[in-house]
Amino acid sequence: MRRRILAIVSPPGDGGIVPQARAIQAHQPDEILLLKTFFQGKKMTKTSPRLMAWMRGSQDLVGTYDELFEVIDLPYTPPFGFQRHSGADSPNVIEFDVPADDLLTTLLELESRYEHEDFRFDILPGSKRVLSPVLIPKSLHNTKITYSLDEGGYLTLHDNGKNTQEIGPSLSLLDRFWLTGMPIYVENDGFSIGKSSELYSALLNAQSIEFRTADDEVREATRIKNPSKRKFVDLPLNMRSELAIQQFTQLGGVIDFPSPKKVMYRFKDISWEVQTEEHDFKLGNDNELIAANEIQNHWNDVVEIYQGVSFLVPTMYELNRQVEGLLSRDFKAYQDHPDKIHTAGKFLARCERLGIDIHGEQKNIGLDELVEAEINHLCSLTRADLMKHLWTVRTAEVDILTLGEFGVSMFDTKQAIWDEKEFTSERGATQIPQNVIIREDEKMWIVNSTSPFEHPNVIHMTRLAEGRNVLTCPHRSQWKPTELNLKLLRSIIEKELKSKEINSFKRKTGVGAKMIRHLFPELLKEHQHHPIFQIKRKRKKSKKKYETFVVDKIQDNESKEKAIEKIGKALADGFKETPGTWLEASSIISRVITLEQKVSIFGKKSFTISMGKKFLNEYVRITGKGNEAIVRPN
Repeated sequence: MRRRILAIVSPPGDGGIVPQARAIQAHQPDEILLLKTFFQGKKMTKTSPRLMAWMRGSQDLVGTYDELFEVIDLPYTPPFGFQRHSGADSPNVIEFDVPADDLLTTLLELESRYEHEDFRFDILPGSKRVLSPVLIPKSLHNTKITYSLDEGGYLTLHDNGKNTQEIGPSLSLLDRFWLTGMPIYVENDGFSIGKSSELYSALLNAQSIEFRTADDEVREATRIKNPSKRKFVDLPLNMRSELAIQQFTQLGGVIDFPSPKKVMYRFKDISWEVQTEEHDFKLGNDNELIAANEIQNHWNDVVEIYQGVSFLVPTMYELNRQVEGLLSRDFKAYQDHPDKIHTAGKFLARCERLGIDIHGEQKNIGLDELVEAEINHLCSLTRADLMKHLWTVRTAEVDILTLGEFGVSMFDTKQAIWDEKEFTSERGATQIPQNVIIREDEKMWIVNSTSPFEHPNVIHMTRLAEGRNVLTCPHRSQWKPTELNLKLLRSIIEKELKSKEINSFKRKTGVGAKMIRHLFPELLKEHQHHPIFQIKRKRKKSKKKYETFVVDKIQDNESKEKAIEKIGKALADGFKETPGTWLEASSIISRVITLEQKVSIFGKKSFTISMGKKFLNEYVRITGKGNEAIVRPN
């Protein structure tokens, strides 16, 4: 049997290390010829030590990070290393220094030397100037010209312009990042996702609209500045609502609640405990595994998938720099407002963990000492204990990472998006690592469970089952309801159609009139004049109502208490039937009190929302911030 000889161009340094490793993995050679090209007048460089270590195996590649791992016991997912045929020896590696202009001549000499072997040359991406003479038809006579593929295997290029595809193993995503200087940790791979696939599919099919509660309004009022109008209508899909739980039960699932902030899902013989809330923040990270399962099951080109991917710091220098950045922010917040728990809390908790008496003898401790104490603490922890501090030792995090025909693709799952301002830049909208280079067709996709607006990078979670074809489909950002959810929506709508009361219609359905028209065109046809389908027109009419609403105007020289009473009563009467926004409230207030009266009574030219929350709580309740805050009678 002829030996397989692979020749590849080896550019200086680590620049082309992934394409080189990809070609070696795909071809499974017995001998590798590294043609280290250089231009006249330039220095020749050594082959990447990481590439050589990778060919020796997983632990050798991890060993190139000894400076880091000898000091701190980082949790990591090891690379595979070069995967050779069962029983095969490691390939023999021969290096050649080749002037760039002599590449064709060198290949002709090697072709002659290996004329009785299976001699092949993989062109790899890039190096066009160096490779162009080689690609002229019939330049080489006894050499198989190939191009290795991201998804595994390679193309054999023929002189007649045709090519044939050969099957071969792919270079793992894990190895790609370890080779390029980024240690990596992943929570789940394709195998572990597949073991619970039926459960994840059932959860997706059962998901329903999570209707907003009074607790949500209170929570949002303390945090959100100028909430988007969409937030009050376009509600996320998940398993939090009673209807979703009911649908999951109908599918054969069982749900238990071990604690107020945890839920246990069971389906057939599979169980999964999910944390639903942390530090008063609602979590949607269970959507990551549900979305990953859909991609694994329906995206045919995907050959490798990981969920919960952390890119770790590669050196102790980077760890020091990262810890310093995190600490300096918390330290400054503490120095600026040492008595405010909500700003100084993180820093005080860290000091307590490190045993630092910040209020006593160590009150004048400096940032450098704090960084040193934190690094020493992290280095003293076991790998299991470091898992709690994973966010401290990673440079970036990606929810879902795949490898396929289109290369590396990243998916960031978001429970809800309501504002287009989140997309000021691709990297700003996601958590894509800054040191990962993505080709034009390897975009970071956003997987969302609301239908906020059409955006080229947003895919609704319910549309992932359409496979990669969804990327070219219109309305890929929009919800595709299951039959169960369509039945639910129809029942709500039909009930509302019997009533002329439409004030809470949007909140009862969780979607806007535009979506209702799209999902149920037959209802629109039957009831086209019903107020439900005239919501926009009704809104305009209600605005006129605020303009013509009769108010008791404040008279000059009236007391502050009397002014507050008249403003409060006007708002309570104005929003008696329908809650309004602070923008609409401001319109009413301007008709109750003049600019001069505002200045003389309250000392300001405008009656602000903070003044409303301070003075008017006897008459109205205000939740949220900014002009879109909701005002309703108390």
